[in-house]
This record gives sequence, C-alpha cells and structure tokens, in this order.
Amino acid sequence: MQLTAEQQEVERVNSELLVNITGVDIDIAVKALRKHNGDMEKAADDLLNGYRGQEWETKHRTTPEPMYSDGLKTSTSNPPAASTSVIDLTNDDDDMTRAIQLSMETSSQVQSQTNFGPSDRAPHPEWQMAPVQPAAIDEDHSLNEAIQASLQDFNKEDVDVSPFKQTIRDGGRPVALRTDTRAHAYAALVIQALYFIPKVRATVSTLRLPGLDQDVPHDHRSMWNLIELFTNMDLAQLAVILDHELLPSLEVPPFDGKHSLGDASTIVVNLVASLIEQHLQAQAAPDEEPERLFSFTHGQVQLVNHLAQKISKNSETGSVVNVEFGHGSTHNDLISCISDLLTKFTSNGSTHDVIIKPSDVITFNLKRNPAPPGTTGASPDPFVYPKSFYLDRFLFDKLALANSKRRQERQMLEEIKELKEMRETLTKSEGRDALQTLRSTIYYYENVADHRNDPSRKRTLEGVAAHLKDIVTAIEAKVEDIDHKLEKLQADIAVVYDCPELQQLQYDLRAVLVHTGLPGRKQMYSYVQDTEGTWWKTVDQEVTEVPEETVLTDPTGLHLGAGPYMLFYSRHLTDEQLHEPLVWPSIFSKAVEENNKKFLAMIHPELEIFSNAANDADGLPIPHERRRTLSREGSMAMDVDDPSEAMGPLRERKDDDDAYIDCQRSIITGSNRSESLLPNYCDATVDSRFSLEHVSLIMVTADNLNLDVLELIFSFLSGNDLPSVALVSRSFLAAVIPRLYNTISYRLRQAKGYDVGETMSPFAAVLAHPHLAIHVQNIEIRAVPVTKLPVHSVFVRECRETIRICTNLRSFHCVVPNVLSMLLPGLQEKERLEKVRIFANLLPDQAKMLVNIKNLQHLSLEFASWSVVDLLPSWTQSLASTLTSLTLYMNYDIHEDVFSSILQNLTNLLGLHVVGCPKLDHVVVFKHLSKTPLLQNLSLTTSESTRAMVSPPPSLRDLKHIAFDVRYSLSPSPSPTILTSILAQLKPSSPSLLSFVIKMPERKVIVGEPFIAELLESYKHSLRRLAFLDCGISPVSLTNICKSCIHLERLDIAIPVKEISRFVINIAESKTLHTLVDVDNHVEHGIRPSLSTDSVREMMHYCPSLKRVVTTHRVWTASTDQKNQLNLTLERRRSKPHGVLWFMPR
Repeated sequence: MQLTAEQQEVERVNSELLVNITGVDIDIAVKALRKHNGDMEKAADDLLNGYRGQEWETKHRTTPEPMYSDGLKTSTSNPPAASTSVIDLTNDDDDMTRAIQLSMETSSQVQSQTNFGPSDRAPHPEWQMAPVQPAAIDEDHSLNEAIQASLQDFNKEDVDVSPFKQTIRDGGRPVALRTDTRAHAYAALVIQALYFIPKVRATVSTLRLPGLDQDVPHDHRSMWNLIELFTNMDLAQLAVILDHELLPSLEVPPFDGKHSLGDASTIVVNLVASLIEQHLQAQAAPDEEPERLFSFTHGQVQLVNHLAQKISKNSETGSVVNVEFGHGSTHNDLISCISDLLTKFTSNGSTHDVIIKPSDVITFNLKRNPAPPGTTGASPDPFVYPKSFYLDRFLFDKLALANSKRRQERQMLEEIKELKEMRETLTKSEGRDALQTLRSTIYYYENVADHRNDPSRKRTLEGVAAHLKDIVTAIEAKVEDIDHKLEKLQADIAVVYDCPELQQLQYDLRAVLVHTGLPGRKQMYSYVQDTEGTWWKTVDQEVTEVPEETVLTDPTGLHLGAGPYMLFYSRHLTDEQLHEPLVWPSIFSKAVEENNKKFLAMIHPELEIFSNAANDADGLPIPHERRRTLSREGSMAMDVDDPSEAMGPLRERKDDDDAYIDCQRSIITGSNRSESLLPNYCDATVDSRFSLEHVSLIMVTADNLNLDVLELIFSFLSGNDLPSVALVSRSFLAAVIPRLYNTISYRLRQAKGYDVGETMSPFAAVLAHPHLAIHVQNIEIRAVPVTKLPVHSVFVRECRETIRICTNLRSFHCVVPNVLSMLLPGLQEKERLEKVRIFANLLPDQAKMLVNIKNLQHLSLEFASWSVVDLLPSWTQSLASTLTSLTLYMNYDIHEDVFSSILQNLTNLLGLHVVGCPKLDHVVVFKHLSKTPLLQNLSLTTSESTRAMVSPPPSLRDLKHIAFDVRYSLSPSPSPTILTSILAQLKPSSPSLLSFVIKMPERKVIVGEPFIAELLESYKHSLRRLAFLDCGISPVSLTNICKSCIHLERLDIAIPVKEISRFVINIAESKTLHTLVDVDNHVEHGIRPSLSTDSVREMMHYCPSLKRVVTTHRVWTASTDQKNQLNLTLERRRSKPHGVLWFMPR
C-alpha cells in the first residue's frame, strides 16, 4: 500500500524517535514500525526486546519447535539431527516446561494403568509377562514435585512484554542489563553484579579514557565500552539497557551448556578483572604499587608440630575462589567450606593455603556436588552465606593466631563428639530409647505386675520400681549435664574467632547470582545491593525490591541441584565512602543527559521543558529579558523567561543533602569547572537523573517584595531547597546568598575529583568572590583531596586564605589529621569565633598559636598532643569568662593535675565531656566535679578501678544529660557495681535527668536489671530520652522503662526483629513514647531480618503515642486521617550525621 506524503512524514518522525531511544539503524526502526502498523509503543517494545528486522518465522507455527535454538544461528533447510550435547540453559523454557510436565503426566498415567494379570491379547510365543517398576513412578512423582517447587516464582512467564511507558527508570532502582543473544544473558548478570560493587564502580569512574582511533580493533575498545556502560547504568533514565558493545569487545564466549554457569561466569569475572587491573597498572605512577582490586596473592604453609616447615608463594594471583559443597562435604556454609578448602590437617601437622596480599573484591564460585545416581535421602540443604565476614583468619600475617583458635575449635569439637557419644550410650540401647524402655518397665512394675496379695512380692516389686526410678533420675541428671556442656561448647565455638585481632578486615556481601535449575533466560537472576542498603532482584528486565532475608535464604532451585552459584564480596566501607559521588567522563555524562531529556520529552510531551533539551541557558536571566505572564486563573503573575520554564528547575531530591547535585548546574556555571556560586551543593558533576515527582510551578514574583523580606523567608529553608531557590531568578539568588553561604562544609564527596579538575572547592569560589566572605559563619573541614603528599598544597592555600577573609566566622570544625597546623594563621584575630572542634595533634610552636584564640564558648579537642595539654591550664584561664562547654576526646597525655587546673579555671562550665582519656576515669572526674557546680551535661569513661569514690559527692543539681562510656576487660567485671556507685554519687543532688546514654564495649552484653531499676527509681519522673548503644536490655527492664518513665519521648535500642511480638507488648506500656530508633549492628555474621512495615504498624497500633520509627536506612512516620485510620509513610533515612560524637546531648 502506498503511503501518502503526510503518512510518510509521520513515519519518518516516529522512526527517528525510535532511533534515539533504542540506538538502532533507521531501516530497522522503519521495519519495526511497519510490522506493528505504526504503533509506537509496540515497536519500541519489540526493539528493546532485541528485534533487528528479521522475519517472524514462527507466526503460523502450530507445533513446538523440535530442538533448542542456540541463540546464534538458525537453520531451516536441513532437518534437525538428534542432539547428544548437554541441554542449553540459555533458551527460554516456556514450551519445554510444558512439554516436561505433559510427558511426565502421560508417563505416570501409562505406568499407573499397568496391572499384573492375564493378557487380553491373543496367545503369542514372543509376548511375555513383564513386571511393573513402581520406582520409576515414584521418581517421576518426585521430579514433578521438584519442578513445581522451583517454578513457584516463575509461573507467569508466558508473556514477555515490556510496555513502552514502563521503560522509564523508577526512582533509584537498578537498570536491568540485557544482551542481543540469549547465550550471553549470564554474562549480563555478571556485569550488573560487578557494577554494584562500590569499589569497582568507583575505580572505573576514576580511570582515564584510553585514546582510540577509527581503525582500532573492536577488542581494544573494551575499557572505553566498560566506562560508557557504567555511566549509563548510573545516570540513564531507561529501565533496561541493551548491551551491543562491551561483551563482544571482551570476546565473552556464549554459554553452550558444557560447563556450569558458575564456571562460565568465572571467565567473565576474570576478563573484566584483567581489563581493569591492566589499566590501573598502566595509569599508576612509576613508584606506586597498582591497586589490588580483584587479584590477591596466595601461598602455602606447611606446619609440623606447630612450626613452619615449608613456605611457598604461588606465582599466579587469584580473583575467583571455587567453593565445593554438597555430597561428600561435611559443611554447608561458606566460612566452613572455605576453612575446609584452605586448611588440611594430618597426624603430625597441617597444610594451610593462605592469602598473602588480599584484594578489595573476592568472588566465590559455588559448586554443588550432586549425589551419585540411585542414592536416596533427604532433600538437599540450602547453602548458607553471611551478610559479612572477616578474612583475617585466612591471612598469612594472622596464621599463628588463627591456628591457635583452630586448635581450640578442634578441641571443643572433639569434646562435643565425646559428649554426644556418651549421651548416645546413656540414652540408646540396641537402637532403642533406653529411657523410654526404663519408664515402660517402671510402669509395668507399678501398674501391671500382680503382687498376688503377697507382701513380700509387693515389696520386691516396689523395690525394683524404686531402683529403676533412681537409675532414670541419675541418667536424666547426667544427660541434662551433658546437654548443658554441649550448649556451652557450641556457644564457645560460635565466638572462638571473635577477637579484635581477627576482626579487622571485614568483607560485605554485594551481589548474588542464582539459577533455578531450568533452561531459559528468566531462570537465572541476580540480587544486588545499592548504596542505601536496599536489595534488588533482577529477573530478565524486571527489577523488584526484596528484603535482605530473601537474599540470604532464597530456596529457589534447591530441588534441582541449583540455587546460588556466585557470590560477590568486597571490603567494608563507611557510609560516607558508600555515598561518594561518581565523576564520570563528561563525554559520556553529557551524552546521557541529552538522551535522558529526549527520552523524557517523548514519554511526557506535555512537559515542554524537555523539548529544547539541547538549548540550555548559559547564565542567569537578566531583568530586561523577563516577561510577565498571567496564571491560568489570571490572579497571580509569574516571572518566566520562557513559557516552558514555568515548570521551574527540574531536579532530583535525594535523601542526603550533601549528596544532592543540581542537574541544572550549567545554568549557573556553563562549565564543569567555573566560579560557581553554589559551592556546597554543586560539588561533583552533572547529575542527569531526573525526578518527575518534584516538578512544581513557581507562582510568586520577587519584584514586589523587599530583599530583607525574602531573606527572612529563605532563612527557614535548608538543604536542597537553597540551590533550587537560587536558580529561580536574580532576586531570589541575591536573597538566598546569606543563607546559602552561612555554612561551608567540605567533605569526602567534594574532595573526590578535585585534583583532576572535575570539581571546585567552595573555598576557591569564595576567594573568587570575596564579597561573599561576609556571609560565612561556619566552616567544616572533614576531608581533604587525596594526593601522594600528606595534603594538597593548593587546597590548603585556598582554605587558609578563605578563613583569613571570613571576619564573621563563629564556628570552625576540622578533624582531619595534619591540616590544622597550616590553617592556624588564618584563625588568628577572629573576635567572633565561639565554637572550635579540632584534631589537636600540634607541635609546641603551633600550640602557642592555638592558645591565642580567645572568647571561645565551646571547645572540643581530639587526639591532643602533649604540647597542647601543657598549655591547657593557661589557655582555659583566659577563657574562664566565656567557655561553657569542654570536650576532651581520646587525649592520652592529659592527667589529673592538668585536669584539676582546667576545672579550677572553669567554674561556669555547663558541659563537660571526658571520653577515651585513659588517665581520667570516673573516679578522677567525680573527684573534681565540685569545682563546676553549674554542670548540666556530663560524659565520662568508666574503668574497672575499685578505688573509692569521692566523699562527700559533688553537688550536681542542675545535671540534665549524662553519658557512660563503659570499659572493662576482667571476668567477672566490676562494672555493674561501679555504675551503681556513680548513680549513688548523683542521688544526693537529686538532678532532673532528661537524657541518659550508655555504650558498652561488647554488643552481646545485657545491661543488668538491678542497674535499670536503680536508674528508674531516681529519674523515672524526668527522663525523656534513653539510649543503649552496643548493648541490650532485658524484656523486664524494657517494660519497666516504658511503664515508669511518664515523659519518655525517644528510645534508642536494638529492636529484636525475631521476637517482635514480645517487644511490641513491652513498649505498649508507654503512653508518651514518640520516636523509636533501631540501633543497628553491622558486625553480625548471620541472617539479620529487617524490620517490616507490618511490624511497625503493629507497634504503632499497640503504642498509640509512637509516631516515628527509625532504622538504618528507613523512617516510618504515622499520621491519622479524618476517619481516625492509621496511615504510614515510608521514607529513606538521610545519611547519618558524620562527625557528631555519640555522647553529645541531642
């Protein structure tokens, strides 16, 4: 049919849009469009699912295909030959699954109809009676149940359609990575898993792009393709990305079924690891050792009589560790299997494979050994792997200590074995329960045996029964004693490796690859964890959020000998390290930004702001370019430069204010490195991830308001709202600048990329615009750019000069080592400076400059050197009239004489925090508290000293907050008695405590009920906040707290998720509890289930006053609608405030 000119034009426009979205040729886009009769959504779906113009050969097929397709080539001319190879696991399995089910049902029906008996056929010498094989029926039935169990999550795979409007990426969920061919689907999962390893992602983002010419072979473009793909996976708005370049350039082999999925995936990991490490080595400095991202060096140590007999180093490095389990293996968990793999014991010695230099990433290839054919038994156990583990016990440097722990473990295992044999001897007799036999015998003698009215026979029967009862009692006592010993030994084994020396190198689980055991692209999937700790499951192109418990206990594929086949671990990172911004090459990030705008413009044509994506403004609008338009109601004026800009600045509001990167940065700066007026928020690179949920109309004109009025309005804003307001107009920018520049905070996110020119420090921006310095009142330096030198000289100069010209500075915060000494000249003569928190490791001359700072109200000294400590008495004497809060944290040189002199000068002190100072324990602190009668906030470290406390006790009637840092090492420890004695010291003063915090050195310690009772007896009528950090409390204590504290508002405690019902009953006693904070524990090796919304709803139902529940990454807030129905809103928790000391009052 001939198209009209108008139809041809529509087809051309739609084809170009499809090319922009999918990246295919224009001819293929036209074919897809015509195939679906001009339907854009169906054509886009088809192209995203891999359509490349081939004919639809199976349109009229009415019978199943006779064989699996290899995903690479097809043949229609020759009849298919019988295949003798292993079934290809990469083909889609819908027809095959139904065929298996049908064949099994048919087989079962045929066999179930077979009966023994006379034949109905005519007699024939060749026909004979044959026995039925019921075992085959049972085997088919078992296989059928296994398939049904493994298919429970995939019973809706018949339709593989991805609606075009659902291809937009939803929030922060991961991008699904697909390939052209099914034979490479397994490799796409590996690439996705590697991307979600934070260290791998960060390393790839920092690599320099290699130079490429037009004639460079395809296999030499691998690094270029890897960086480009990772950039798209981070910034692109597409929910699914189709890889055409990376896997072909890596020459990844297609999966042919000859090897396991784990072995095939190992090849991909090794290819990517080799590629990245080659470029790391090439880009490293001559005198710099290349970073060990994947490769670890290992060797072997032979011990004879606990002495090293032979030490050999393996010349080859490793990146993937093969772990075998299943049939023939005594263990079914990762750590035990690794230990069995690396350690072999003999009669007089042992052989240890040890890691000499560990890598940042460790990958485990899991290999389940199948049971031999014909063997029967229980269903296989799932393989257990932890959320995190410590590698120290397998290191060469820790071999001696680890071996001593192994000997303890082996000795305890031998004791457990002997005790179990003893228990078996006592309770079993010839395979029968001996105790039950004795009880039956006793019952016989007492109730069945006839004494025949013979007193002698009656006494004999009663004597035998009594004797048997004594025997049963003795056996039960012995068995109970054995059970107690077994329980204690098993508890000791669980913590045998829990010592600080073997808990320094922590590795966390980042990704898991799983196979169901059936063929098909959708029968292999991945679990990956994002930077917020959320786990995502990716099946083909479907991405869903799952709880952590599902990741660690997924039973899929267990009945078919499949399940998890690859685990990815990497070194533990702090929350700040996890949230470092990634600075991708601008050649890729800008391209992704443009593609995002075009894509969003096509999806949402009503948002005209995307229609001119390529025409970004080069600067702020000037007044004469603005024109006034009326709103739809005609009642309010809007100042806009263009009607499409009435939508305001489109951006993504992230949870962490410091992680927010304005997507319209080019409007202000016009370049990646310019003198930006938004230093605290535009600190990395262009973030092209748009959020359509936060588009809003700016309906207010600034021309009719005075500047001081606008400044007053904007003083109530904070965080991400400040740079957003600055982008509206020049009037808004001028009004928000005082609030925007009130605090300059420089953290690790800004420091990344500074040396290569990708980011600009806020100090450089202030130096470039000196008139802004008058607004700066607070400076926080928590990181510096990383260089080969201790500090970056240019950065330090910018900081020092900025501090010098900031005459209104009120607060200065610098806890970075080796930096303060170079900034001290700028801090001189700052008359308005009131608050200082510093890393005070200074030399004598530098310390003299520090004590020249006057008029301080809050002083916090961390890791102070002896030269600073010696000057503290004279310095505090000059600060006597102004200083109200003093914090001494981790100061090892300060002693009682200096401390006494300090407090003698500070009689008006309101806050005193002495934590981590070995020479100033609770006895010394309380001895001198009488010199500070106005004290309101107190933090101290308790030791195990049994010295008598001061008498009479100091008067602390104004005390509102107290924090205990409990230290102990003795067993049993006198700490409970010491804590009680401290409460006794406070009791005569009768202070109205509002806040109580306690921190223990071991997370398994339970605070004693007598101490809690003593605390509540004195302060139950005043306490508003209690925090139990790195420790727990008993249910009885929790109930008493909630019942007794009539003003309790906030409770920081480890929520026992596994016993949530009992916990809910306990907190239901409180009528005032408003906020509940789950104190997370990051060192547990086992499965730690996460708190669910249903559990939170149950808490708030039984405790109506509870309105807020906070966990590591989530915040639930309760509200009540007009019908008095409870509504819960779930938000991501903003990153924990860095640098806030735990013992400070909140």
